[in-house]
Amino acid sequence: MPFWNNGPEDLVYGKMAVDGAMWMPILEKAAAKLFGNYETLSGGWMGPAVQMMTGSPHFDTRHDSVSIDELWSYIDSKLN
Repeated sequence: MPFWNNGPEDLVYGKMAVDGAMWMPILEKAAAKLFGNYETLSGGWMGPAVQMMTGSPHFDTRHDSVSIDELWSYIDSKLN
């Protein structure tokens, strides 16, 4: 994986989780390898990479302006 310096806290793409896990940058690296390189990845969002690797559905939504009930209704509508 590309680093600005020599430590895992200096990842060029992504960052290490609070607990030290690096699974998301590793997943992103796998997606970049599959598509050729990091430049071919679109937007830097993890949803499409997870969808590609698992086959699970991926939906984007803004949840800062809806109630929890509206959000769960939206999620439920996508699952059915």
